[in-house]
Amino acid sequence: MARIAGFLRRHLIWLLLAAYAVACVAPGPGAAIAQSNLSEGLGGGGRVTAPLLMVAVLLFLASMAVELGELRVLLRRPGVWLASLVCVWVGPALAVALAAWLLPGLAGGPVGGPAGGPVAGLLLGMALVAAMPVANSSVAWTQQAGGSLPWSLGLVVVSILLTPLVTPPLLRLAGMSLAGGQGEFVEQIVSSFSGAPFVVWVLLPTLAGLAARRVLGADAVAELAPTRQVASAVILLVLNYANGAVALPQFFQHPTASVLLA
Repeated sequence: MARIAGFLRRHLIWLLLAAYAVACVAPGPGAAIAQSNLSEGLGGGGRVTAPLLMVAVLLFLASMAVELGELRVLLRRPGVWLASLVCVWVGPALAVALAAWLLPGLAGGPVGGPAGGPVAGLLLGMALVAAMPVANSSVAWTQQAGGSLPWSLGLVVVSILLTPLVTPPLLRLAGMSLAGGQGEFVEQIVSSFSGAPFVVWVLLPTLAGLAARRVLGADAVAELAPTRQVASAVILLVLNYANGAVALPQFFQHPTASVLLA
């Protein structure tokens, strides 16, 4: 298993490109994964999808490798926390603001307006990405790259907690003047990262991973490291294949010069 984990880690970028290539030529299974509804017929208010479950597993596997003592150390360094969050949010938001200032003439109308055109839609998408919290799957990328899992896990949790307060001002900073429907869409996205979804899909998997480490012990978790790394890499590749299967075929079927230029 250690040899497989090493192979996946060394060639992960090429495997990722291969996953995107497969998404272009055989998008069907990936689209089915991305659009799955595993909670259908079970009742309840939320929709449970395969990607949600996979990201929860990534958080569980990553938190298994984190010592509680390492998390306590993070709390004693608020300055580094602040700098990290600034890098996560403000830098990308300023880049989008600059793009919004440079590209409106190409869009055929004001950014965020009804006549904004494809560039305006692209800028709105870029602004939403810039204003979102740290992706839950980033813990798996950190694990594959040999980075600091406590920092990655902490940034995921803290950035999601702050999303309701940070995302709307960042969108305004990026120059997004949202129409009514767009504003409601943004509110739905923000709500999907907070409240009950945060507890179920972020906090519970994280706490479960920390509890599993406590029960199994550090030595047992260390022995499972290659298995965890293989599982994380496979899940990452499947997630990116599923996302690519939804987005890439549509782009290649309807490419526009303005989108390519932006």
